[in-house]
Amino acid sequence: MRIGLLHHGNEQYVWGSVITTLYLQKALQRLGHDVWRISVTEHQDYPTLLSKKTDLIICEGVPEWQIPKGVWDTTDKKIFWWLSDLFYNVDTVVTSNFDGIATNSNQVSDLIKMGKTAARIDLAVDKDMPLASPCDQYKSDFVYVGSYPHKSKEQMDQMFLSCADIGSFSLWGNGWDESPYSVYYKGVLPLFDIGKLYKSVKYTVLLTETRQKNRGMINNRVFEALACGCLGISEKYDTLEKSDLGEFIQFSNGSTELLKMLVDYDCDYMRKKRMQASKYVIEKHNYDIRAKQFIELYNNL
Repeated sequence: MRIGLLHHGNEQYVWGSVITTLYLQKALQRLGHDVWRISVTEHQDYPTLLSKKTDLIICEGVPEWQIPKGVWDTTDKKIFWWLSDLFYNVDTVVTSNFDGIATNSNQVSDLIKMGKTAARIDLAVDKDMPLASPCDQYKSDFVYVGSYPHKSKEQMDQMFLSCADIGSFSLWGNGWDESPYSVYYKGVLPLFDIGKLYKSVKYTVLLTETRQKNRGMINNRVFEALACGCLGISEKYDTLEKSDLGEFIQFSNGSTELLKMLVDYDCDYMRKKRMQASKYVIEKHNYDIRAKQFIELYNNL
């Protein structure tokens, strides 16, 4: 089957939808499919893509109006991967012309009740990411990876300042050098070094943007960090806490619990917990599983 993946990202910076679609592409190719992948925000050689029919396109956050007409017209089935309501809320995604909706939202049942063919397909981790080796330049007690100002100041103050109060804290990503948190800024992470980073730190801070939190969505950093044996520290978030990943995350509003985690980091219990987290996420939440889920959804369209 010929499958196309569409995303918004900049291929120079492998973050967000860029890395998500890249790992999904590899997984679909391992299943034997012919897979192309493009960013709708960068120049592409569309005539080459349109030289033959595509059976399925998976649009990672790309709304219908951003999809080149030629791509839309030469594709049999279209699936929208709804990971944030940046462009669509429940009502608008249901009335869209996509044949199916894949989502990590708790509202998948609402979509089905409203007549849309939909399936729960979460984000995941590439199986090779945990094979990365630790790197001295990334060592830190606590780390946050992302772009500024993607989260609210209240969220960042609550978690960042608590971590910085009790240990070494580092920020990696775009925009932090001109933020109120610039003292913790280390740089833009090189391509594909996310595994090295998570292998080199003790804990990662997990923040969920309001749009995703309101829909009960879990972002990709959770899966990536846990797969590398890096336990998480999160603001209060009921969906994440009640999920199968919740046991590997400390939900904290202050520094008391974080200090205990730092002190206990090398104890037998925490070592076993890190190993359990890595084993569980690699086995249960990898992109090979997600690729099969997409094919199953396609077969139900």
